[in-house]
Amino acid sequence: MRRVRMTKSSKLLFGAHSGDFASLSRHLPDPANGLLVALSGGLDSTVLLDLLRQWAAKTGAELAAVHVDHQLRPSSKHDAAFCRRLCHQWGIPLVLETLDIARDGSTQESARVQRYAAIAQVAQRLGLGAVATAHHADDALETALLNFRRGTSSGGLAALLSKTEAPIPAWPDLELVRPLVEAPKARIHQYAEARGLEWVNDPTNLEGSYERNRLRHDVLPGLTDDGALLAPMLATLENLASERDALESIARTCLEGARLASPDAESIALDCAPLRKAPRAVAMLVLQRATHALPAEVALTREHLQEVLDAIESETSLDLAVRGAHVSIERGFVIVEVARGRGGKHLFTRQAHPIPIAAANLDGTSNLDETSARDGQVPWFGTTLRWKANQSVDSLVVRGPRPGDRLDARGLDGHKRVVDVLKEAGVPRSFRWRWPCLVHQQKVEWICGLRQATREDDTPPDTRTIRLFWDLEPDSVFNRVVGQTTNCFDLQYF
Repeated sequence: MRRVRMTKSSKLLFGAHSGDFASLSRHLPDPANGLLVALSGGLDSTVLLDLLRQWAAKTGAELAAVHVDHQLRPSSKHDAAFCRRLCHQWGIPLVLETLDIARDGSTQESARVQRYAAIAQVAQRLGLGAVATAHHADDALETALLNFRRGTSSGGLAALLSKTEAPIPAWPDLELVRPLVEAPKARIHQYAEARGLEWVNDPTNLEGSYERNRLRHDVLPGLTDDGALLAPMLATLENLASERDALESIARTCLEGARLASPDAESIALDCAPLRKAPRAVAMLVLQRATHALPAEVALTREHLQEVLDAIESETSLDLAVRGAHVSIERGFVIVEVARGRGGKHLFTRQAHPIPIAAANLDGTSNLDETSARDGQVPWFGTTLRWKANQSVDSLVVRGPRPGDRLDARGLDGHKRVVDVLKEAGVPRSFRWRWPCLVHQQKVEWICGLRQATREDDTPPDTRTIRLFWDLEPDSVFNRVVGQTTNCFDLQYF
C-alpha cells in the first residue's frame, strides 16, 4: 500500500509516535478498490470523511459517500440536507438512501440490518470494493460490554476490531474497514475542532432509554477512568480479534471440506463427518458461516448450535425449526433450508413440477452412443438431465415423486412405493421430493440413479428408444447417495 504522511491535525487522532498514517490506522483498503464512506453527518463520520478525502487525494482512490435516512425522527431530513451540502462543498459524490423501518421488535436492530444492506447495495452499484464506517475506540469497548452483558463469544467481544466478522449475515464480498477504531472519541473531537469542521448532533444519543447510551454515559467513564484505561482495554480486544480471525480461518477451511453442492439458492447441505471431527468452537463457526450464504437471516442461537452438534456427534436424526429456516440432520447430512413461514412438514411434502422430455432430432439419425451429445437438457436442483432419442417422444416427463407413486419391478412383489425405494437408498427426507423420476404415461419408469421398472422381454420391431443421462456434481447429496457422477437409462417404448 502506498505510504501516506500524516497531517498535523490527523496526528491528534492517533498520536505523534509514527509519521505514517496508514501504518497507524492499519484499517485502510487498497486504494485501487475504491471506498464508500457511510456518512451520518455526525461528528465521527464527518471526521472520517474529511480524513479519507485527504487520503484519496494523495492515493488517487475513488471515494464516494452514502447517507441512509431511517426516517425515525423528524430531524432526519435536516441530517440528509447537511450531508448533501457537505459533500457538494468537498466535491465528493453522495448517494442518499431512504428506509422504511418497521417499528415492531427491536427498532434499532432492524435499522442496523437494513442500513448495512442498503450501504452494501450502493457500494456494489457504484463498483466500489470497500465500505468505511466511523466506529472508534469507545464504540469498540461499548459493543464489547453490550455483548458481554447479553452473553457472547470472542467474536462478539471483538466485533468491531475483527477483520473477518460480517456486520450482517447477508453481507456480500465487500471489505469493511473502520479507520477510526483505534482513535478515542475525545481525540476525534479535538481533530474536528482543529480542522474547523461542522457536524449535526443526533438527539437520540442522549436518551436514557437505549442501553448503549446508558453504558456510554454512566458506565464507560468510570470503567476507563475517564479514558485513561481505554488503551489497554482496546489492546485486549485487539488480541481477542486476532485470535478470532485465526479461528475464522480454520473454520473456513473446515467449511470447504464439509460443504456439498446446494440443490438451490435457498438451501445449504453439509457433510457431517468433517464437523464431527472438528473442535466444537470451530464446528459452531462453520454452521454459522454456512447459513450466511442463504438469502434470509437465519437465527441460530447457541442453544440451537449445541443441539445440532449433539445430533451430529451422536449420529442421530434431528428436525429443528429456527427463526428463518429449518435444520434437518439425517443420513450423515446437515441440510438448512429457508423457511419463509413454512414448517418442516410443508417443506418435506413439496412437489417438483414435471418437465417434458422432447427430442430435438426427429429424423431417426441420433447416435445414442454419443454420451457427450444431446437432443435436449434441463437443470434439476443443481444437477443436469440430458437425453438422446431416435424418434419423437410423447407423454414423457421428469418430475419429483408423488404420493401413491409405485415402481413395477421383479422381486418387489410386483411393485414398491417410490418413497420406500428412496428411504432404503438413504435419501434424506428433505431431498426426497427433489429426486427425479422418469415417468411415461403416468407410470414411473426410472427412479433416477437408483432403480428402474421391469420391462417386457419381447421387444416389438417398431420400438423407439430414448437414452436419459443424469449428470451430478461430485460433491452433492445426490452423488453421495448414488455413488457416481453420470447415470444412464434407456427407455424403450412403442
